[in-house]
Amino acid sequence: QGGVGGAPWAWPGLWPLVGVAMAVLVVDNGGCSCKVGWAGQEAPSQVAPNATAHQKSQLDVFVADQIDTKLKNHSNVTYTRPCERGIVTNWQCQMEVWQRMFGLVLGKTGSRDKTLAVTEAPFTPPSVSRCLQEIAFEEFGFHAVHRTTAPCAAAYLHTRQNPEASLGTALVVDLGFSATHAVPYVDGRAVQRAVRRLNIGGKLMTNFLKETVSYRQYNMMDEFHLINQAKESLCYVAQDFEREVKDSCGPSVPADRSAYREWVLPDYHAISKGYQKDLPVVAGRFQRTPRDSTEEQALRLEIERFAVPELLFHPTDCGMHQAGLPNLVAEALAACAPAHQPLLARNIVIVGGGARLPGLEPRLARELQPLLPAHCVVQVHQPNNPELCAWKGLSARAAADPEFLRLTKGEYEELGADRALEVFSRW
Repeated sequence: QGGVGGAPWAWPGLWPLVGVAMAVLVVDNGGCSCKVGWAGQEAPSQVAPNATAHQKSQLDVFVADQIDTKLKNHSNVTYTRPCERGIVTNWQCQMEVWQRMFGLVLGKTGSRDKTLAVTEAPFTPPSVSRCLQEIAFEEFGFHAVHRTTAPCAAAYLHTRQNPEASLGTALVVDLGFSATHAVPYVDGRAVQRAVRRLNIGGKLMTNFLKETVSYRQYNMMDEFHLINQAKESLCYVAQDFEREVKDSCGPSVPADRSAYREWVLPDYHAISKGYQKDLPVVAGRFQRTPRDSTEEQALRLEIERFAVPELLFHPTDCGMHQAGLPNLVAEALAACAPAHQPLLARNIVIVGGGARLPGLEPRLARELQPLLPAHCVVQVHQPNNPELCAWKGLSARAAADPEFLRLTKGEYEELGADRALEVFSRW
């Protein structure tokens, strides 16, 4: 058996469902999670953290899906992530994650006759792409490799599902774990000169919330997992920050307008997972739990709920000297041909885990419109399951044409590692 084919796991019933496209294994390799499945499927077979983890003073190491299934106590957990700022820097860790996930999906079928279709960050350094190809061919034994970027895969999905996207046109705003990218996509290709990056992603926002609550309440500096859960459940984008502060914060604000919430922390005895507490309403207002209460410990979140996502629009709030998200998109549009700008403005797609923030779509559309020429009408699209758009797009493309642009192992050996990089230079 080739590659990880000797792994003991199987995936029963998968072959009849996938059929012809079975030869392409699709991997969306994000900074937070890794999605793996077969081309032609509606959803990935496996979605798991792209990391390894161990508890302090413990020797056991949990890899990928084991973090969710076997690690019961997420307190004081140290994570090792293969990606830094969206780029793979720890290949040993990445190989451990892939070994685990490929084994779960490939089962005993082997990888010798399979194509690996994988995503990477825009403008990944050539040395990193070279390592990816070497590992795919030499370590895992794949027959062929296809590389593309996550925004381009998401753009393909949007243009395929929306006939009004003329000339295969879309502008993808990918709100990822490590950064946010604005990528114009015209006629099946990214306009590389127009790609823009904002160094704010889900990781930075979680760390910002972690530091804020540690300063004001409990020390949560070692509790990334817990704070990330609270952020995903409670944070939202305010349509007008100043007005939201006046109208939603304070003990006298009515319950239907109040931003105040309490997030109960797990003790890993009676409570195994954090959750939002149901607060009683007295005289039309939330009754807040006293700070000296002997009940379960809870984080009290109010202005933090919308101040953290505000970093996307005002990066200077955390000391980052970059323009906000509307300016980022406007700059990407301005760098494209004038004839394409109206088409791109009508097909702005927000994807990635950060796209789930409530209120993001209308706020972006409202603040972006004044920055564009009058003939450019902004329409922001938010697909279902935006964090899976890149995987679905790459899966759909591979299923539509299994022989699409790829590099075989024979070509790799003939061209050499450096020249082989040029095959995917235009994404």
